Amino acid sequence: MNIREKGLRAVVSKTKSHRHVLAHRAAGAHPDLEARRDVLIYEFYAPEDSDVRLAVSPVALRKHIQVQSSGSYSGYPVRRLVVDLLHDSSLGLGDLVDSFDISISWDRPLEAASPLIPPSASIFLNPSWRPRRSNLVKRSERTHAQVEPQSWYDRFAKYKKVHTSRDGIAVIRAAELLGEGAVESMDNVALYWRGKEQPVHIDDVDSNGMLSQSDLIFFQGRRPKGDSLYYDIQDSVAVFYITSNAQGKHERFSSYMFADSAADTATSVYVHQHVELDTGYYHPGSGVDEDQSIFESSLVYLEGYYWKNLYGRSKQY
Repeated sequence: MNIREKGLRAVVSKTKSHRHVLAHRAAGAHPDLEARRDVLIYEFYAPEDSDVRLAVSPVALRKHIQVQSSGSYSGYPVRRLVVDLLHDSSLGLGDLVDSFDISISWDRPLEAASPLIPPSASIFLNPSWRPRRSNLVKRSERTHAQVEPQSWYDRFAKYKKVHTSRDGIAVIRAAELLGEGAVESMDNVALYWRGKEQPVHIDDVDSNGMLSQSDLIFFQGRRPKGDSLYYDIQDSVAVFYITSNAQGKHERFSSYMFADSAADTATSVYVHQHVELDTGYYHPGSGVDEDQSIFESSLVYLEGYYWKNLYGRSKQY
């Protein structure tokens, strides 16, 4: 697959804000929001696990070309080729590359198919050729983070859904889990988040050795965690499932035995803080073009704020 461009010096200009732009249909804002220049962006389908090779003329331009993963469209992996013609702001117009040839190749063959172009693509190089379809979700989004339901779900147990909205210690009253007047073995309490068992601590309030109405179940609550963001763009809560009649051995917090000696005095507490700035707003397009589509009020698949280095789209707002 080849890209051949010429007459590029004629499409270079500078705005009043001193931003270098390219009047070219492949032009887009530089993925680094701090960079005040345009780049040429080409997208194409390529095998998910295959290395993309480039042959570039002139050779000096190769170090200013990047191949990036651009996610997938309808389950087909998409790559993005970014050509930074204006990499050196000190170059005069006569010093810029006026033409280039890029040959793109990989190891595994593609299959012929009907044209399929992602709505956010400026130039899509091979819409009629596609690799074998990948899973429609990211690895981190597969069922229970690759934990199959049959490995934890007991169809004979009775589960209740528990919601938490932030990280921290959470508590469930046993009366909310048990039926009225019911008593269960403490050993049969099990809590799950995304298919993985979570440890709990049971406070035997009435000291009867059984899970009864007055007892308390403590666990580590969670925020609504997204697949690529610290918070989930869709959900406002994290979802747990708890049962009081699970079989087998289950996760418990270990007790910390305090002593009277000074050596056991806690002198500090570790606090983890997370700070995140999501500057790129990604919308795959549902309007007449990329710019108009951001005014559509309906939320579409994958729309939302992403980290700058995830390169959610060619244009960011």
